[in-house]
Amino acid sequence: MNLCACPIGSPARGCDPMPFILWHDLIVNGCPNVTINTRDPAQKVHRWFRRVNRFSNTDQCEPYVFPYCPELDFNLWRSPKTKQECENYCYSLSEQRKRGTIIS
Repeated sequence: MNLCACPIGSPARGCDPMPFILWHDLIVNGCPNVTINTRDPAQKVHRWFRRVNRFSNTDQCEPYVFPYCPELDFNLWRSPKTKQECENYCYSLSEQRKRGTIIS
């Protein structure tokens, strides 16, 4: 996975779920196929994001169904594919130490 130099918590890092309007369009209508001007079904895969719930005081990586479109892959942020990627990518080193996911 290529990491961006974006700050922790930035949506550009892929640690937020895909915006609902885009997610819904891809799930319902499929992926745009620009070569023949049609739409192909999106492949449903699991991706991870950081969910901070201030009401329940939880902060953790959670999976969600992600509409994968190969033609859009280069143009959309890359959400973490595993919980470990989410832990490493969406939390700063000091947050990882506090959570016990790294030791040093």
